[in-house]
Amino acid sequence: MNMKLNKIIADFLRLDECKDDKERFEKTREQLHNINELQINVQGVMDSLGKSIIKQTALTIMNKYPNVKQDVKETEYASLLTNYHGREVLVSIDHYRYYGDKLYCQVEYTSGDPIPDNDDLTKLLKEILNENNPKQRWKWFEIDDYIGVANELERVFDMLMT
Repeated sequence: MNMKLNKIIADFLRLDECKDDKERFEKTREQLHNINELQINVQGVMDSLGKSIIKQTALTIMNKYPNVKQDVKETEYASLLTNYHGREVLVSIDHYRYYGDKLYCQVEYTSGDPIPDNDDLTKLLKEILNENNPKQRWKWFEIDDYIGVANELERVFDMLMT
């Protein structure tokens, strides 16, 4: 299989037209550089579209539920406030850059109070936001799962508002 792939690559790059291995190497290295640049640019487009999907989802939620407001300390992605059983709740989507590049959906009381296991918010969201932390609930997503995290944001608000 590798031999077939190598042949396809060599044919595509027209390596047989090169005079020696040094020229073939340089041509291959140049193409690899171009591929890497393309990957970086495609990733940038995807990230921009992903942020747009999340922001549009936040706007959709605010239009659907008028008591949901955007947090003044807006994150790079989305940060929304609402009341749940008389307490202000912050639901945010953000990017975790340390110990692994991930997206996350997080729910917490703005007061900073812990969310114990027997709390109504925990009971409501335990099926979807199941990471155990005494102050907040969150769920991790792969860095490129913008659609998944946007769907989770909508799902959280549909549960909170019913």
